[in-house]
Amino acid sequence: MLDRTGHVDEAIGVLKQLLAEKPEDGGIKNNLGYLLVEAGQETDWAGQLLKEGLEANPESGTTLDSLGWFYYKGG
Repeated sequence: MLDRTGHVDEAIGVLKQLLAEKPEDGGIKNNLGYLLVEAGQETDWAGQLLKEGLEANPESGTTLDSLGWFYYKGG
């Protein structure tokens, strides 16, 4: 929700905190990775997060889509 209201950096910060609390959560990795790609921030790490998110949830269409977007954007 924060990212949709223009508070992308704040959303990234919240997701980083959540990831620290739940480092194996594929959904958090997907959301954080996608936001980082969209913001053009920490793109190498974003790609790693998305790959790990897909490993955690191999049936996740949203994570696969995010990873495809990462590659499309030049990752």
